[in-house]
Amino acid sequence: MSSGPSTDPASLELQCVFCGEGIEDGEYDPCAVALIAKWKLAEQARSQYFFCHSTCFQQAAKTYPDIDLLRPEFWAEEEPGD
Repeated sequence: MSSGPSTDPASLELQCVFCGEGIEDGEYDPCAVALIAKWKLAEQARSQYFFCHSTCFQQAAKTYPDIDLLRPEFWAEEEPGD
């Protein structure tokens, strides 16, 4: 008897919410995007997560194209200038 879908992240097959293609593990992929509906009304707010390629998210982020998480220096262990 099956216990339902796997919740092991390593076994999930992910599809990009923007392009519809599958997402393979990569330098920054897969990425998850959280959508929070009714964000200003904390007691009513609900959230849902979507998966995407980092490049698809960058292309969709027209008003904020410089995504810090997608820059190698963000992941450096030392602070810049150390």
